[in-house]
Amino acid sequence: MKIDISKFYLVFIFLIIAIGCNTPPVPQNKAKTFVRVQTTTVKKGTIDQYRLFNGVTKYQRKEAIRANVTGYISTINFEVGNSINKGQVLCYIRTKEQQALGAAVKIDSSLAKLTIPMDIKSKATGVVSIINYNENSYVSEGAIIATVTQPNSLTIQVSIPFDQSKEINKGMPCEVILKDTTINAKISQQLPIIEPLTQNQQFLIEMPKIVLPESLKVQIRMLGKIAMNAMVLPKSAIQTNELQTKFWVMKVLNDSLAVKINVIPLLENDSLVQIKSTMLDYKDTIIIKGAYQLQDTTVVRIENPAP
Repeated sequence: MKIDISKFYLVFIFLIIAIGCNTPPVPQNKAKTFVRVQTTTVKKGTIDQYRLFNGVTKYQRKEAIRANVTGYISTINFEVGNSINKGQVLCYIRTKEQQALGAAVKIDSSLAKLTIPMDIKSKATGVVSIINYNENSYVSEGAIIATVTQPNSLTIQVSIPFDQSKEINKGMPCEVILKDTTINAKISQQLPIIEPLTQNQQFLIEMPKIVLPESLKVQIRMLGKIAMNAMVLPKSAIQTNELQTKFWVMKVLNDSLAVKINVIPLLENDSLVQIKSTMLDYKDTIIIKGAYQLQDTTVVRIENPAP
């Protein structure tokens, strides 16, 4: 009797495959993943909300120096930016007749007194801000040769939306924000002027002791609202959707699990925001860094910087 060895080998191979399929997989240690975050706590405090408006510097008192005769400007004694006192001679004007007598003076010196140019004096003390003519220029009687600005007449004209103008009163404190400093001031006057395009109401801030260039654009900061004993968080803790119709924060439970809590933002300033939520309490731990696009119930690790 002959034994078919090939069949024996086939059975042996099938047995090995069957045993291999039933062998349980070797367990592997799966690393636990987490997101590193930084946190703060919900605090109770006072929050001031400020409003910013645009303003521009203007000088209210300016004196026009006019020519009192028709002729040619022979000499200008001042330049733009120079200080000038009331009664000082800004320039001299020589009339056409005096110009014509110039050659005759060489023949008859007695005519020299008739060629003395007319002096044009300043009627105000201030700074020469504009000079409209050069030496040897021809001017007509009454033409404005220069403008003298009085530095103590500096004001800032502030544009405020009309729907907010009723909240602005004379004497209200404000801050004038410049590039490198902030100046305390007060609203001094409401102008009966509305800008046609923007429909903004115009207000004035008098600044008699400050010297600034005219037409300088500045920002005006005014206190809008204040909330006492408010629930506040840093602005970096607040998350929102693209339309900014929903707001939430990520609260950390047991120092390891981040959960999504819906909030309502109220007042805010440069760094803080007042929130309203029935799901939060003071001293709750809130993520301020690392919460962007963080999903609800994410495992986190708090890694706050050392104080």
